[in-house]
Amino acid sequence: MSERDSLSASEAGYYLDVLQGRLVQVLGADTKLSRTADRIGIDLAHRLKFDTRSPWLDAAGCRVLEPLARALVEFRKTVIAVKVGVDGAGREAETLAERRAGAVAECLASAGVISKRIVIVVTRSASAASAANAAADALELDAELILRDAKNDR
Repeated sequence: MSERDSLSASEAGYYLDVLQGRLVQVLGADTKLSRTADRIGIDLAHRLKFDTRSPWLDAAGCRVLEPLARALVEFRKTVIAVKVGVDGAGREAETLAERRAGAVAECLASAGVISKRIVIVVTRSASAASAANAAADALELDAELILRDAKNDR
C-alpha cells in the first residue's frame, strides 16, 4: 500500500471511530459491530444467506453488500478481511467456506472496493451450535468482515 493509503499509529483510532459511525449510518443500528483499538468486526450472519451447499450469493445478497461497499470505498485506508467459518468437517466444507468468502469479496469488488484491500480468511468453528447444525449447512452463521487499519509506522 502506498503512504497515501495508510495510516500512522496516531491516526488509526480516530479513523476507525469515524468509519464505525459511517457503518452505523449505512447498515443501521441493528447490525452487530464489534470494536477493538485496531479493528471493526461486522457480523453479516443475518444479512447474507447462501442456499444450502451453494457457494454463490444471489443478486439480492450482493445488493445487501452495496451500501457497505460504498462506505468501504470512502475509507480506503482499511484492509478488509472476509472471514467465513467452517462448520462442517472435511475438505468439502472448507472449500465451500473459501468459495463463499470469495463470493462476498467479489461482490465488494464489483461494487468498487479495490481487490488488493480484500483478504479471505477461513476459520474452523468449534461452537456447539455448529456441531448441531453440521448436517444443515450453517456456514453463513460465521460470515464476518474485519476492517483493520492499514498502518504506516515509519
